[in-house]
Amino acid sequence: MSSDKPRQNSILGQGETKTLGMLSSLLEEFSTSLDLDQTMKHVVDVTKAMMSAEGVALFLLENNDTELVCRVCSNPTDITDTRISAKKGIIGRSIRQEKVQLVVDTTTDPDFSGGFDGAAGTHIQSVLCAPLTLGGNHFGALEAINKTAYGDRFNEKDRDFLATLAHAASLAIHNANLASQVIDEERTRQELLLAREIQEAVFPDAQDNGHVIAGYNLPARSVSGDFYDYLEVAPGRFCFCLGDVSGKGVNAALMVARVSGLFRYLAKNKTSPAELLAAMNDELCETTTRGMFVTMVAGVYERNDKLVELANAGHQPPLQMQENEFLAHEQSSPPLGVLPGMDYEPYMLRLKDGALYIFTDGLTECWTGHQQPLEEDGVKALIRKHASMPLPDRLNFMVDDATRWKMKTDGSLHDDITLLVIDG
Repeated sequence: MSSDKPRQNSILGQGETKTLGMLSSLLEEFSTSLDLDQTMKHVVDVTKAMMSAEGVALFLLENNDTELVCRVCSNPTDITDTRISAKKGIIGRSIRQEKVQLVVDTTTDPDFSGGFDGAAGTHIQSVLCAPLTLGGNHFGALEAINKTAYGDRFNEKDRDFLATLAHAASLAIHNANLASQVIDEERTRQELLLAREIQEAVFPDAQDNGHVIAGYNLPARSVSGDFYDYLEVAPGRFCFCLGDVSGKGVNAALMVARVSGLFRYLAKNKTSPAELLAAMNDELCETTTRGMFVTMVAGVYERNDKLVELANAGHQPPLQMQENEFLAHEQSSPPLGVLPGMDYEPYMLRLKDGALYIFTDGLTECWTGHQQPLEEDGVKALIRKHASMPLPDRLNFMVDDATRWKMKTDGSLHDDITLLVIDG
């Protein structure tokens, strides 16, 4: 005769169908969770309830897989952030052997450390530990201690059940990690886009000055560590600068914003580019992160007299083109932000019918062939080739020629490219 009494053959003393239904539901919950911390806590809570365990802890591998750190736990005593060697103990063994460890009686296991009892806040009699692995990659372990029902000792059915939970947990943690990375990457991308928009808004409009001064900036990445600026401080009198911040990425971009702001503020009050550089240098030496510096050329252009006064803080020499010949102005002092109290030496030049080209090393170092940098002679050839073009177009064509091979070959640049031209 059949009996209405349900069979008690599952690990939790529930009907087999109910247990499988719960497990299916849990697997679905694990697979749809995208928050890493929340996922790990859910794994621990569910494991503790379904395994009838006194405590459960989830460990992740760190420090080149040499240490296991408890990320989440539900023990009589909180052991979160506790670190243990990945080469020792039952947990380490489960990872090395890549299988669930069932220790019915800890007193008979040579890898059990009784000193861990105090940390866990209870006397550990029985242990189940499953490795967290996915695709052959090991990233942690899930441990349950002291079964509190059904004989007070874990058994083989418990072991099989924990293996299933650990597999689902591994997939859930992997998915949550990926989601976290995607969110971080998207946040960084948005921040870089915003930083680039801010940088582009700072660059001056070439149409405001009758095409006597023009600049061009092409970042190698989303944001640039190069900058240029100019403003008309009096009728026919322009103050200008071009610079290159050490380093790359967001830190360099933040430094660019700071230096550009300093230039705009000080240029209206300093009559000499040497005084302007000295004031900027002192400010940067006081407040800039150690190790960061700025190479920079600053100048003043008197349009009516076609006179240029320059000062150079560690930047490569500007090139003056006059009657198809070039003059390099090599006077230079240390970069900004290195030594306080520096004096910068100004020098004068007259443009006549020529032009002054100031640029960053991203231009001279741009490859025009395999291991063939443009260098100064290549820059001179570009200037000669496009010298008769209107000023804004001239810069566009120069940069396009300089970067064509590198962009076609690699699809990217090694360094930012920035030019500033004062046309006599």
